[in-house]
Amino acid sequence: MSNAIDLIDSVLERIARDGLSALTAPERHYVALCELEAEVNNGSFVQYFANSAGDLCLDALEALQTVGATEMAAVFRQALALFPVHVLPDHDLRATHLNGLSQTDLSKLEFLSDQFVDDPDDIAERMDAYVRAHDAAFLGPRNALALWQSKRSRGVDTTPRTVRDPIDFDKEAEIDRPYSSRPCPMCAYPSPDYRASCKRCGYPHGRADGSAS
Repeated sequence: MSNAIDLIDSVLERIARDGLSALTAPERHYVALCELEAEVNNGSFVQYFANSAGDLCLDALEALQTVGATEMAAVFRQALALFPVHVLPDHDLRATHLNGLSQTDLSKLEFLSDQFVDDPDDIAERMDAYVRAHDAAFLGPRNALALWQSKRSRGVDTTPRTVRDPIDFDKEAEIDRPYSSRPCPMCAYPSPDYRASCKRCGYPHGRADGSAS
């Protein structure tokens, strides 16, 4: 029931619950780097700057420098140099400037994207070391139960996505009861032994055999 969650899910919940401005520096660095890596690896710098992830581009540069990814930081700095500094954190201004870039500059962004992805800096290892060194600065939920409680406290519908379509839980309970040795401790729904979370409210009670997933 207390199984750990991915750190990015914890930080994203912190943003949803407390706001971006409430993040500690390590949390901000972490989410900025995660979004930078995800966008550039799945697309390119063009995609990164076009999306909201680019709003944290200056934090991402600071994070690269902080974790010691100097070569990746140098490549990223070249990409940032194609934009006036004042438009970088502003999504609308950045998008307008991006749309006005010449084909030469767009080609340069694509070239820099390849350099960034192929860079020898082991960013994953550096990020892991940074997180370990600043563990106390990550203030979001650390396990499935804490994440569930945080979402419920701010009014999120925690019903599992697979059952969010209209469903008659009274009828569903009759189907699930024969496979359920215990009810959900939160809503008393007869949760099948093979499920790690309640079908009705999403409470992460773990499987009946004691395993978390």
